[in-house]
Amino acid sequence: MKKHLVMLHGFGCDSRVFASIGTKLSKDLDVLMVDIPGHGETKEEFRDFPFSAYTILYALDNYLKEPYCLLGWSMGGQIALEMLKQKSAHKCDDPGCSHNPIGSLILISSTPKFVCSDDFSVGMNKAVFNKFKKGINEHTDSSMDDFYKLVFSNGEEGGKYIDDMKKQMPSHKTLSSCMESFEKSDERSVLPKIEVPTLMITGNSDRIIDPKASMYLSQEIKGSKLKILKGAGHAPHLTREKEVENEIIEFIR
Repeated sequence: MKKHLVMLHGFGCDSRVFASIGTKLSKDLDVLMVDIPGHGETKEEFRDFPFSAYTILYALDNYLKEPYCLLGWSMGGQIALEMLKQKSAHKCDDPGCSHNPIGSLILISSTPKFVCSDDFSVGMNKAVFNKFKKGINEHTDSSMDDFYKLVFSNGEEGGKYIDDMKKQMPSHKTLSSCMESFEKSDERSVLPKIEVPTLMITGNSDRIIDPKASMYLSQEIKGSKLKILKGAGHAPHLTREKEVENEIIEFIR
């Protein structure tokens, strides 16, 4: 039986962003590409990360019968951490319980806290974040155009991916709610409690989330592994697909 891999997408797109690598991974794994509430084909509105985590956990508990590897890219990584937090807070000791454990974790270009603070220096600068948040609210299309360009490093050819990502862009309401969640969310408290095998993948030329955030995650999650891809930007599963595919397969096996 193939092992299960659940994939959570990032900001400004939906599960179709995993279409290529997900298809290739499906040769070895049972791949489930999930739309976060408010994105893609979902009927629920996006509220915040805790609601998204709860909604996805509920669906997975009713869909899968075995443990799964949870993969989160960027914002999806923050929701994945929130899912682990909710799992740890509501452990079920009933041997007949159908709630399936998260067996392992993969975080791609992610962070436990998006905006920097006095005790977290590797988040996005507060002034830069506020400017982007204002742009999303007042000039959505042009601000998202800028965002999609920043997803790719200066050395990457991002143009061929940007058009597809634009087609996946959720509503202005969802984008605005995501920005509110980025500002408030802090998943650092769950990191020392994570006991499942964990892999971090990041590009050292990421212009959205500081690669040092992945280094922070690797220091806080006991026994985790960190893979840094030289020259890669914020979406290595697109621009360095084969390398990321190999890392995932090796890790889950």
